[in-house]
Amino acid sequence: GPNWFDIQLEYLSADSAIQILVDVWEVPQDDELRSFFKAKYKVLKPLKIQQATRNFRLLEITSRIQSLRYSHVASSNNSAQEIDYTKTPFFVDGQELDSRNSWVAVYGDQKGSNAILIRDFSAPDSLAPAYSLQIGRYEKRFGDRPQDTRLMIVPKIDSLLLSPGDEFVIDGFW
Repeated sequence: GPNWFDIQLEYLSADSAIQILVDVWEVPQDDELRSFFKAKYKVLKPLKIQQATRNFRLLEITSRIQSLRYSHVASSNNSAQEIDYTKTPFFVDGQELDSRNSWVAVYGDQKGSNAILIRDFSAPDSLAPAYSLQIGRYEKRFGDRPQDTRLMIVPKIDSLLLSPGDEFVIDGFW
């Protein structure tokens, strides 16, 4: 039935290098598909991240929990593509999105689909947001099955150098 929530979460990365502040809220509705959020990532220690479009995941949606099997991915900057599950571990690797009013979606499973909508994105050095779509396992980090996907919002850069005080902020909904 109708629900309402407004929660604030605070996390610290395992290496204490990034503080994450998240505010998530939903208005009363008949489903659970409209969560609004504002996520802020504050850099506390110097970091260098290689392959940031794979390894610096600001947001992530996985199909693993519900065993969804999507057939397509699309974004505000790209038309629909049929997902090729032989192109592992990344079918899409760092496809740029606009910093305002952009979206990315995975769909095609009868049980449901998923999307991330970015109302506003800010990052150090005016980095643009991007999305990556992981298929199956990646460097044995997760117990993903071959047909599992992870849709991720990442920065559009390969090698990311961060300094204390740098911030990423995402205002959006999913």
